Amino acid sequence: MPSRRYLGAFLFTSLLVAAIIYGVARLIPSGPKNEARHFVLEKKIAAALGQKKDVIKAGAVNEPMLRWATADLLRTAPPAAIFGSSHSLMVTADLAGIPGVVNFSQSGASLFDDLTVWSILRHRDLPPKITVVFVDGWLFDHSADFKNWRPRVNDLRATLETLGETIPEARHTALATLAPSGTASWSDAFSFAPISQEIDRLLKHVFVSVHYAPNRAIDSVLITSEGAFLPSAKSQAFDQPAATSLALHQYRANADRHRYGNYESINEALWAYFEQWILQCQSQGPVYLVLSPYHPAIYSDIVGSPKNQLAQVEKRTRAFAEQHGIQLIGSYSPHVAQMTAENFSDGDHLNTNGLERLLKPLRDAVGAPTTP
Repeated sequence: MPSRRYLGAFLFTSLLVAAIIYGVARLIPSGPKNEARHFVLEKKIAAALGQKKDVIKAGAVNEPMLRWATADLLRTAPPAAIFGSSHSLMVTADLAGIPGVVNFSQSGASLFDDLTVWSILRHRDLPPKITVVFVDGWLFDHSADFKNWRPRVNDLRATLETLGETIPEARHTALATLAPSGTASWSDAFSFAPISQEIDRLLKHVFVSVHYAPNRAIDSVLITSEGAFLPSAKSQAFDQPAATSLALHQYRANADRHRYGNYESINEALWAYFEQWILQCQSQGPVYLVLSPYHPAIYSDIVGSPKNQLAQVEKRTRAFAEQHGIQLIGSYSPHVAQMTAENFSDGDHLNTNGLERLLKPLRDAVGAPTTP
C-alpha cells in the first residue's frame, strides 16, 4: 500500500509540475518574431548606435538581429542606407561620402535578408533617401539563402506580396519558400526551454552592458555609429604577399560555391524581385549598385569554373542599370575595377584602401569632398 501512495504522489507531482511548466510557457510570448526578444545585446548596441556612439564589439553579435533592431529604432528616414554582405561591412560614412548613412550589411546576406530590413523601413514609412546596394553574385542562388530572416517572416511576406503584384509567377515561387520548415510536436508544449530562455533574457537585461569606444583608433573591433564593422588594426595589417597567399589558400582549400558565385543558374524569381525592389528604391531617391571585385590572383579561375554565374550576374546587372538610369559602380573583375593585389585583404574582401578606391564614384556622385 505505501508503494501505491508513493506512486500516486509521484504521478500527482509530475502532473502538477507539467501543468505549471505548460502554464508558465503559455504566458511567454512565442512565435518567430518573439525570438528577437532574447537578443538583448543586439538591442542595446542598436540603441547606442541610435545615440551616435561607437561600440566595442565584445563577443558574438547576431548581425540580422542587430540590423532589425536598428531599423526598428530609427526615428526618421536615413539619408542613405547600405545593403550588402561582408563585402560592405566596413563602409563608413566617410567612405560612402554620405553623412548619416546607415549600414545594414550582414555577413553572407541573401536577397531576402536585404528585403527583410527594407521591409521594416517600408512598414515604418522610413524609406532611405539614397540607397546603395552591393550586388553579390550569390544573391540569385536560391540555395544560398539560409533563412536568417525567419523571425521577421511576416515583414518579409508582406513585402514579397506587394513587390510581386506585377510578377505573379515569381511571387508564387518566392512565397513558397516562406512556409514553416516543420510543425511543433505535443511535447513542445511541456518544454522547459521557453522558461529557461526567458530567465536568460531577464538576466541579460541586468548584466549585459555595451562598452563605448572613446575613438576609432583603438585596437579593437568596433561597430561604428553608422553600423559599419571595423576590424582591429592588427587584423588589417596584411602586406600584399600575405593577402595574395591567403586568397589562394581560401580558394584552393575551401572553394565555397556561394562565396564565388558557383551555382546552376540564376533564379529568375529572385532576379525579378531584385529588379522590383531596386525600382521601388529608385522611386524614393537615387540608387547606386556596387559590384565588389575579386582578387586578381584567383578571378580568372573563379569565372573559368563550370557553372560560375559572376559574369552573367554582372552582365544582367549592367543592362538593368543602364535601362533604368542607375549608376553602377565597380566590377567583379579586378581589372575592370582597376584594383591590384594591394587593395585586398583576402580573396574577395577589399581593404580600406580598396574600398576607398571602389567607392570614389559614389563620393563624386553625392558631392562628397575628394580624399587626397
